[in-house]
Amino acid sequence: MKLSHNLDRILNIVVVLFLCFLASCAKKQIPPGEIYARVSSSWLSSDNIDSVFMLPIVGEKDLPEMIDYWVESSLFYEEAVKVGLNKDKYLLRKRDDYYKQLLISSYLESVLINRVLIPEEAVKNYYIKNKSSFARKSDEVFTEQFFVSNKEDGEKLKKLLLQGKKTELMKDKIIRISFGTIKKGFLPNPVDFYLFNKKNNFVGPFSIGDDIVVFKILQSFKKGSFRGLDEVYDEVYQRVLQIKKGDLRFVLLDSLKSNSGVYINSKYR
Repeated sequence: MKLSHNLDRILNIVVVLFLCFLASCAKKQIPPGEIYARVSSSWLSSDNIDSVFMLPIVGEKDLPEMIDYWVESSLFYEEAVKVGLNKDKYLLRKRDDYYKQLLISSYLESVLINRVLIPEEAVKNYYIKNKSSFARKSDEVFTEQFFVSNKEDGEKLKKLLLQGKKTELMKDKIIRISFGTIKKGFLPNPVDFYLFNKKNNFVGPFSIGDDIVVFKILQSFKKGSFRGLDEVYDEVYQRVLQIKKGDLRFVLLDSLKSNSGVYINSKYR
């Protein structure tokens, strides 16, 4: 019973923290705009939905799911208030702690982001020093993928590719073309088998979900080989950025301590 009670409290904390902003959306009068839904005295309309979900633009196709979510959240929030959880001292303290941490993280982000300078050389040096972390963990192939509507067109397209002819001859049959890296074991057999165990650079056509696909293997990579800097540049940049932020955070904290007259009992330093 005690475990169940604790789990219920944790669930309520999550719900209240995530939904507390909904309370500000309650209106006793009908709001302007097209009305999407109402729960008691709370209204969701075309006039306030962007602020409720904190989105600059709300797509028409997303409305049904967003409305259902708002109704469900509003109902649970009202029930939580009815049983007095909005006055629970523990939850209020958790709310205040969450808001405090939100302010701190927002402050650090706004201050540090303008002070961080990452030269190209820093990215290259990090990549070289940590190259082992960019080793491939499985075989991979980089492919060009041709999507067609049926296997007959797929066979014709594959024949063109094998003959070295231009795919423009079948441009009216090709739905779309995309590029992507595929890891061994990601796709089911026989697709996986032909992508990684055949010397032919053109494989297919295969039925994958609702698609018919012909693959052109552009590059093959073995497990343990290293990803190039151009492939992992964004990841390396973000790692260096976080390191730089951490360094500047320490400098900023040290400065604040010096200027704020902070006292820490020497017994606990």
